[in-house]
Amino acid sequence: MNARLLKILSLFIAAVGMLGCDQIQQKSTYLRTTTQPHSVEKHAASLLSRADGVCLAKITRVVEKNEMPSDGDHFQEIWIEPVLQSGNIPDWILVVIQHGGNMPLESIQELEKFRVHQQIQPGTLQLNKLYWFIFSDAYDSSKLPYRVAGWWAHEDRNVPEVVVSAIQTNQLRLPRKWNSTLDLLATWQSSPKTSTLNVKPVEPSTNEINPIEISTPGSISNVSFFHHHFSYELTLENEEELDLVYVETRGHLLAGNEFDLPKARYRINYAFDLSTGRKIAQWVASDQKVWLLKAFRQYNSANGTLARTMKFELLKEGGLSAGSDSEHWYRKTITTYGSNGRLITEHFRHQYIKHGDENAFSSTHWLPVSDAYHP
Repeated sequence: MNARLLKILSLFIAAVGMLGCDQIQQKSTYLRTTTQPHSVEKHAASLLSRADGVCLAKITRVVEKNEMPSDGDHFQEIWIEPVLQSGNIPDWILVVIQHGGNMPLESIQELEKFRVHQQIQPGTLQLNKLYWFIFSDAYDSSKLPYRVAGWWAHEDRNVPEVVVSAIQTNQLRLPRKWNSTLDLLATWQSSPKTSTLNVKPVEPSTNEINPIEISTPGSISNVSFFHHHFSYELTLENEEELDLVYVETRGHLLAGNEFDLPKARYRINYAFDLSTGRKIAQWVASDQKVWLLKAFRQYNSANGTLARTMKFELLKEGGLSAGSDSEHWYRKTITTYGSNGRLITEHFRHQYIKHGDENAFSSTHWLPVSDAYHP
Protein backbone atom coordinates (compact mmCIF):
# COMPACT_ATOMS: atom_id res chain seq x y z
CA MET A 1 0.00 0.00 0.00
CA ASN A 2 1.54 3.36 -1.03
CA ALA A 3 1.99 6.21 1.43
CA ARG A 4 -0.74 8.41 -0.11
CA LEU A 5 -3.39 5.68 0.11
CA LEU A 6 -2.33 4.84 3.66
CA LYS A 7 -2.73 8.48 4.67
CA ILE A 8 -6.24 8.69 3.15
CA LEU A 9 -7.27 5.49 4.96
CA SER A 10 -5.94 6.74 8.28
CA LEU A 11 -7.83 10.03 7.87
CA PHE A 12 -11.05 8.11 7.08
CA ILE A 13 -10.66 5.90 10.18
CA ALA A 14 -10.02 8.96 12.32
CA ALA A 15 -13.13 10.69 10.93
CA VAL A 16 -15.31 7.66 11.63
CA GLY A 17 -13.86 7.45 15.13
CA MET A 18 -14.62 11.10 15.77
CA LEU A 19 -18.18 10.65 14.46
CA GLY A 20 -18.74 7.68 16.76
CA CYS A 21 -17.34 9.59 19.74
CA ASP A 22 -19.60 12.52 18.91
CA GLN A 23 -22.69 10.28 18.80
CA ILE A 24 -21.74 8.67 22.12
CA GLN A 25 -21.10 12.07 23.64
CA GLN A 26 -24.43 13.34 22.29
CA LYS A 27 -26.28 10.38 23.81
CA SER A 28 -24.52 10.79 27.13
CA THR A 29 -25.52 14.46 27.05
CA TYR A 30 -29.13 13.41 26.63
CA LEU A 31 -28.88 10.97 29.52
CA ARG A 32 -26.77 13.05 31.89
CA THR A 33 -28.52 13.65 35.19
CA THR A 34 -27.85 14.81 38.73
CA THR A 35 -28.37 12.82 41.90
CA GLN A 36 -31.73 13.59 43.45
CA PRO A 37 -32.89 13.09 47.07
CA HIS A 38 -34.19 9.62 47.92
CA SER A 39 -37.75 10.93 48.30
CA VAL A 40 -37.69 12.33 44.75
CA GLU A 41 -36.32 9.09 43.32
CA LYS A 42 -38.90 7.07 45.28
CA HIS A 43 -41.77 9.22 43.98
CA ALA A 44 -40.56 8.90 40.38
CA ALA A 45 -40.22 5.12 40.81
CA SER A 46 -43.81 4.99 42.08
CA LEU A 47 -45.00 6.90 39.00
CA LEU A 48 -43.05 4.58 36.69
CA SER A 49 -44.53 1.47 38.29
CA ARG A 50 -47.98 2.67 37.21
CA ALA A 51 -46.94 4.28 33.91
CA ASP A 52 -47.40 3.14 30.32
CA GLY A 53 -44.78 5.40 28.75
CA VAL A 54 -41.62 7.38 29.59
CA CYS A 55 -39.55 9.48 27.20
CA LEU A 56 -37.27 12.38 26.43
CA ALA A 57 -39.13 14.34 23.76
CA LYS A 58 -38.85 17.48 21.68
CA ILE A 59 -41.73 19.94 21.32
CA THR A 60 -42.31 20.13 17.56
CA ARG A 61 -45.43 22.28 17.22
CA VAL A 62 -48.29 23.86 19.16
CA VAL A 63 -51.82 23.85 17.72
CA GLU A 64 -54.50 25.99 19.35
CA LYS A 65 -58.15 24.90 19.13
CA ASN A 66 -61.32 26.45 20.50
CA GLU A 67 -64.33 24.16 20.90
CA MET A 68 -66.10 26.36 23.47
CA PRO A 69 -68.86 27.38 21.06
CA SER A 70 -69.98 23.73 21.15
CA ASP A 71 -69.37 21.43 24.11
CA GLY A 72 -65.61 21.63 24.47
CA ASP A 73 -62.73 23.70 25.80
CA HIS A 74 -60.27 26.25 24.47
CA PHE A 75 -56.99 24.29 24.46
CA GLN A 76 -53.59 23.62 22.93
CA GLU A 77 -52.32 20.42 21.36
CA ILE A 78 -48.61 20.37 22.15
CA TRP A 79 -47.09 17.86 19.71
CA ILE A 80 -44.03 15.92 20.83
CA GLU A 81 -41.38 13.85 19.05
CA PRO A 82 -39.61 11.28 21.27
CA VAL A 83 -35.82 11.25 21.15
CA LEU A 84 -35.49 8.39 23.67
CA GLN A 85 -38.43 6.35 24.91
CA SER A 86 -39.87 3.22 26.47
CA GLY A 87 -43.53 2.22 26.29
CA ASN A 88 -46.52 3.98 24.80
CA ILE A 89 -46.06 7.69 24.05
CA PRO A 90 -48.92 9.95 22.87
CA ASP A 91 -48.54 12.20 19.84
CA TRP A 92 -49.49 15.31 21.75
CA ILE A 93 -50.31 16.74 25.18
CA LEU A 94 -53.59 18.59 25.72
CA VAL A 95 -53.24 21.80 27.75
CA VAL A 96 -56.46 23.68 28.53
CA ILE A 97 -56.48 27.45 28.08
CA GLN A 98 -60.07 27.90 29.28
CA HIS A 99 -62.77 25.42 30.23
CA GLY A 100 -66.09 25.76 28.42
CA GLY A 101 -68.85 23.64 27.04
CA ASN A 102 -72.42 23.27 28.24
CA MET A 103 -71.64 22.05 31.76
CA PRO A 104 -73.02 23.96 34.77
CA LEU A 105 -71.21 27.18 35.69
CA GLU A 106 -70.17 25.84 39.10
CA SER A 107 -68.51 22.84 37.44
CA ILE A 108 -66.54 25.11 35.09
CA GLN A 109 -65.47 27.26 38.05
CA GLU A 110 -64.26 24.19 39.93
CA LEU A 111 -62.23 23.01 36.93
CA GLU A 112 -60.75 26.50 36.54
CA LYS A 113 -59.46 26.34 40.15
CA PHE A 114 -57.46 23.25 39.21
CA ARG A 115 -56.30 24.63 35.86
CA VAL A 116 -54.74 27.85 37.18
CA HIS A 117 -52.55 25.84 39.56
CA GLN A 118 -51.35 23.27 37.02
CA GLN A 119 -47.62 22.91 36.48
CA ILE A 120 -47.97 22.98 32.69
CA GLN A 121 -49.70 26.08 31.37
CA PRO A 122 -49.91 27.44 27.80
CA GLY A 123 -46.37 28.61 27.11
CA THR A 124 -44.68 26.37 29.71
CA LEU A 125 -43.39 23.90 27.11
CA GLN A 126 -41.31 25.72 24.52
CA LEU A 127 -40.95 24.85 20.83
CA ASN A 128 -37.79 22.87 19.93
CA LYS A 129 -36.96 22.33 23.62
CA LEU A 130 -36.44 18.91 25.21
CA TYR A 131 -38.44 17.55 28.15
CA TRP A 132 -38.67 14.29 30.09
CA PHE A 133 -42.22 12.90 30.48
CA ILE A 134 -43.88 10.05 32.34
CA PHE A 135 -47.31 9.20 30.90
CA SER A 136 -49.92 7.32 32.86
CA ASP A 137 -53.57 7.17 33.91
CA ALA A 138 -52.20 7.82 37.42
CA TYR A 139 -51.72 11.54 36.73
CA ASP A 140 -52.86 14.20 39.25
CA SER A 141 -55.43 16.26 37.34
CA SER A 142 -55.18 19.13 39.86
CA LYS A 143 -51.49 19.62 38.97
CA LEU A 144 -50.87 18.15 35.53
CA PRO A 145 -52.65 17.92 32.15
CA TYR A 146 -54.16 14.72 30.83
CA ARG A 147 -51.88 11.62 31.04
CA VAL A 148 -48.79 13.55 32.19
CA ALA A 149 -47.78 11.98 35.52
CA GLY A 150 -44.38 13.67 35.74
CA TRP A 151 -42.16 16.02 33.70
CA TRP A 152 -38.76 17.69 33.84
CA ALA A 153 -37.06 20.21 31.54
CA HIS A 154 -33.98 18.60 29.99
CA GLU A 155 -31.88 21.73 30.33
CA ASP A 156 -32.45 21.81 34.12
CA ARG A 157 -30.53 18.51 34.53
CA ASN A 158 -32.75 17.49 37.44
CA VAL A 159 -34.52 14.40 36.10
CA PRO A 160 -34.49 11.48 38.61
CA GLU A 161 -32.05 8.71 37.74
CA VAL A 162 -34.82 6.09 37.77
CA VAL A 163 -36.45 7.87 34.80
CA VAL A 164 -33.26 7.66 32.77
CA SER A 165 -32.72 4.05 33.84
CA ALA A 166 -36.27 3.13 32.80
CA ILE A 167 -35.50 4.34 29.27
CA GLN A 168 -32.04 2.74 29.11
CA THR A 169 -33.40 -0.66 30.20
CA ASN A 170 -36.64 -0.28 28.19
CA GLN A 171 -38.54 -0.94 31.40
CA LEU A 172 -41.96 -0.30 29.84
CA ARG A 173 -41.40 -2.39 26.70
CA LEU A 174 -44.44 -4.61 27.32
CA PRO A 175 -47.96 -3.23 26.75
CA ARG A 176 -49.58 -2.53 30.09
CA LYS A 177 -52.75 -1.33 31.82
CA TRP A 178 -52.93 0.03 35.38
CA ASN A 179 -56.07 -0.36 37.50
CA SER A 180 -56.52 2.34 40.15
CA THR A 181 -59.33 0.62 42.06
CA LEU A 182 -57.23 -2.36 43.19
CA ASP A 183 -53.81 -0.91 42.27
CA LEU A 184 -53.08 -3.75 39.86
CA LEU A 185 -50.83 -3.75 36.82
CA ALA A 186 -51.52 -5.95 33.79
CA THR A 187 -48.75 -6.63 31.27
CA TRP A 188 -48.97 -8.91 28.27
CA GLN A 189 -47.00 -10.52 25.47
CA SER A 190 -48.77 -11.35 22.23
CA SER A 191 -48.25 -13.56 19.22
CA PRO A 192 -50.67 -14.55 16.45
CA LYS A 193 -51.12 -17.98 18.05
CA THR A 194 -50.85 -17.57 21.83
CA SER A 195 -50.66 -14.65 24.25
CA THR A 196 -49.82 -14.41 27.95
CA LEU A 197 -51.32 -11.91 30.40
CA ASN A 198 -49.85 -11.26 33.86
CA VAL A 199 -51.76 -9.31 36.51
CA LYS A 200 -50.06 -8.42 39.79
CA PRO A 201 -50.31 -5.82 42.58
CA VAL A 202 -48.14 -2.74 42.14
CA GLU A 203 -47.44 -2.76 45.89
CA PRO A 204 -47.40 -6.47 46.88
CA SER A 205 -46.59 -5.68 50.52
CA THR A 206 -49.89 -3.84 51.01
CA ASN A 207 -52.12 -5.72 48.53
CA GLU A 208 -53.61 -9.11 49.35
CA ILE A 209 -54.51 -10.03 45.76
CA ASN A 210 -52.36 -12.85 44.39
CA PRO A 211 -50.66 -12.47 40.98
CA ILE A 212 -52.32 -14.40 38.15
CA GLU A 213 -51.06 -15.54 34.74
CA ILE A 214 -53.49 -16.19 31.90
CA SER A 215 -52.86 -17.69 28.46
CA THR A 216 -55.23 -17.02 25.56
CA PRO A 217 -55.25 -18.09 21.91
CA GLY A 218 -54.64 -15.28 19.43
CA SER A 219 -53.06 -11.86 19.89
CA ILE A 220 -54.19 -9.47 22.64
CA SER A 221 -55.36 -6.07 21.37
CA ASN A 222 -56.51 -4.54 24.67
CA VAL A 223 -57.06 -5.23 28.36
CA SER A 224 -59.61 -3.58 30.69
CA PHE A 225 -60.59 -3.92 34.35
CA PHE A 226 -64.20 -3.95 35.55
CA HIS A 227 -65.63 -3.85 39.07
CA HIS A 228 -69.27 -3.55 38.02
CA HIS A 229 -71.72 -4.96 35.51
CA PHE A 230 -70.37 -4.01 32.07
CA SER A 231 -71.94 -6.37 29.53
CA TYR A 232 -75.45 -6.99 28.23
CA GLU A 233 -74.62 -10.69 27.80
CA LEU A 234 -72.91 -11.29 31.14
CA THR A 235 -75.24 -12.06 34.06
CA LEU A 236 -73.63 -11.91 37.51
CA GLU A 237 -76.40 -12.96 39.88
CA ASN A 238 -75.46 -12.19 43.48
CA GLU A 239 -71.91 -11.40 42.31
CA GLU A 240 -72.13 -7.66 41.74
CA GLU A 241 -68.80 -7.11 43.50
CA LEU A 242 -66.91 -9.57 41.31
CA ASP A 243 -63.68 -7.98 40.01
CA LEU A 244 -62.91 -8.90 36.41
CA VAL A 245 -60.17 -8.40 33.86
CA TYR A 246 -61.47 -8.22 30.28
CA VAL A 247 -59.17 -9.31 27.46
CA GLU A 248 -59.76 -8.43 23.80
CA THR A 249 -58.05 -10.72 21.28
CA ARG A 250 -57.92 -11.50 17.57
CA GLY A 251 -57.48 -15.09 16.52
CA HIS A 252 -58.55 -17.98 14.27
CA LEU A 253 -61.07 -20.70 15.06
CA LEU A 254 -60.39 -24.00 13.35
CA ALA A 255 -63.01 -26.21 11.75
CA GLY A 256 -64.94 -28.28 14.30
CA ASN A 257 -64.54 -25.63 17.05
CA GLU A 258 -66.64 -25.70 20.25
CA PHE A 259 -68.88 -22.88 18.96
CA ASP A 260 -69.74 -24.72 15.73
CA LEU A 261 -68.63 -21.67 13.74
CA PRO A 262 -66.96 -21.65 10.30
CA LYS A 263 -63.18 -21.67 10.20
CA ALA A 264 -62.18 -17.98 10.17
CA ARG A 265 -60.52 -15.14 12.08
CA TYR A 266 -62.67 -13.66 14.88
CA ARG A 267 -62.64 -11.14 17.68
CA ILE A 268 -62.54 -13.43 20.73
CA ASN A 269 -62.86 -11.70 24.10
CA TYR A 270 -62.66 -13.08 27.62
CA ALA A 271 -63.55 -12.11 31.19
CA PHE A 272 -61.49 -13.58 34.06
CA ASP A 273 -62.05 -13.46 37.82
CA LEU A 274 -59.19 -11.41 39.30
CA SER A 275 -59.26 -13.35 42.58
CA THR A 276 -58.82 -16.78 40.97
CA GLY A 277 -57.80 -16.25 37.34
CA ARG A 278 -60.77 -18.45 36.34
CA LYS A 279 -62.51 -17.76 33.02
CA ILE A 280 -65.96 -16.28 33.62
CA ALA A 281 -67.13 -15.60 30.06
CA GLN A 282 -66.13 -15.71 26.41
CA TRP A 283 -67.44 -13.69 23.46
CA VAL A 284 -66.91 -14.51 19.77
CA ALA A 285 -67.65 -11.79 17.19
CA SER A 286 -66.93 -11.19 13.52
CA ASP A 287 -63.54 -9.63 12.84
CA GLN A 288 -64.98 -6.32 11.67
CA LYS A 289 -65.37 -2.78 12.95
CA VAL A 290 -69.01 -3.10 14.03
CA TRP A 291 -69.55 -5.50 16.93
CA LEU A 292 -71.44 -8.46 15.40
CA LEU A 293 -71.68 -11.34 17.86
CA LYS A 294 -71.49 -14.97 16.80
CA ALA A 295 -71.39 -16.79 20.15
CA PHE A 296 -71.19 -16.25 23.91
CA ARG A 297 -70.52 -18.54 26.86
CA GLN A 298 -70.68 -17.87 30.59
CA TYR A 299 -69.20 -20.13 33.23
CA ASN A 300 -70.01 -20.70 36.89
CA SER A 301 -67.57 -18.59 38.94
CA ALA A 302 -67.42 -21.21 41.71
CA ASN A 303 -66.56 -24.32 39.70
CA GLY A 304 -66.08 -23.28 36.06
CA THR A 305 -69.02 -25.29 34.71
CA LEU A 306 -71.06 -23.97 31.78
CA ALA A 307 -73.91 -21.75 33.03
CA ARG A 308 -75.26 -19.97 29.93
CA THR A 309 -74.74 -19.91 26.16
CA MET A 310 -75.86 -17.64 23.35
CA LYS A 311 -75.84 -18.46 19.67
CA PHE A 312 -76.22 -15.71 17.06
CA GLU A 313 -77.31 -16.51 13.50
CA LEU A 314 -77.97 -14.51 10.34
CA LEU A 315 -80.91 -16.31 8.71
CA LYS A 316 -82.49 -15.89 5.29
CA GLU A 317 -85.85 -17.45 6.21
CA GLY A 318 -88.30 -17.35 9.09
CA GLY A 319 -88.07 -13.66 9.90
CA LEU A 320 -91.74 -12.91 9.18
CA SER A 321 -93.01 -15.69 11.40
CA ALA A 322 -90.67 -14.46 14.15
CA GLY A 323 -92.25 -11.00 14.02
CA SER A 324 -89.76 -9.24 11.74
CA ASP A 325 -90.72 -7.19 8.68
CA SER A 326 -88.63 -9.37 6.33
CA GLU A 327 -87.61 -12.97 5.91
CA HIS A 328 -83.99 -12.06 6.61
CA TRP A 329 -83.27 -11.73 10.32
CA TYR A 330 -80.63 -12.02 13.06
CA ARG A 331 -81.53 -14.57 15.74
CA LYS A 332 -80.21 -14.99 19.26
CA THR A 333 -80.80 -18.27 21.08
CA ILE A 334 -80.11 -18.26 24.83
CA THR A 335 -79.69 -21.54 26.69
CA THR A 336 -79.51 -21.45 30.50
CA TYR A 337 -78.25 -24.50 32.40
CA GLY A 338 -80.12 -24.93 35.67
CA SER A 339 -78.57 -26.45 38.78
CA ASN A 340 -80.86 -29.48 38.34
CA GLY A 341 -79.63 -30.08 34.79
CA ARG A 342 -82.76 -28.56 33.25
CA LEU A 343 -82.24 -26.42 30.13
CA ILE A 344 -84.16 -23.24 29.42
CA THR A 345 -84.10 -22.00 25.81
CA GLU A 346 -85.24 -18.55 24.64
CA HIS A 347 -85.27 -16.94 21.17
CA PHE A 348 -84.87 -13.27 20.26
CA ARG A 349 -84.63 -11.25 17.05
CA HIS A 350 -82.63 -8.08 16.49
CA GLN A 351 -84.65 -4.97 15.79
CA TYR A 352 -82.28 -3.59 13.13
CA ILE A 353 -79.76 -6.22 12.02
CA LYS A 354 -80.99 -8.49 9.23
CA HIS A 355 -78.05 -9.03 6.87
CA GLY A 356 -75.02 -8.42 9.11
CA ASP A 357 -73.69 -5.35 7.31
CA GLU A 358 -75.91 -2.84 9.13
CA ASN A 359 -74.18 -0.15 11.18
CA ALA A 360 -75.75 -1.41 14.42
CA PHE A 361 -74.21 -3.16 17.42
CA SER A 362 -75.46 -6.63 18.28
CA SER A 363 -75.42 -6.28 22.08
CA THR A 364 -78.59 -4.18 22.27
CA HIS A 365 -82.04 -3.83 20.65
CA TRP A 366 -83.19 -7.43 21.02
CA LEU A 367 -86.90 -8.30 20.97
CA PRO A 368 -88.54 -11.57 22.05
CA VAL A 369 -89.78 -13.52 19.06
CA SER A 370 -93.46 -14.07 18.50
CA ASP A 371 -95.03 -16.89 20.54
CA ALA A 372 -96.17 -18.34 17.24
CA TYR A 373 -92.56 -18.87 16.14
CA HIS A 374 -91.19 -22.42 16.29
CA PRO A 375 -87.60 -22.95 15.06
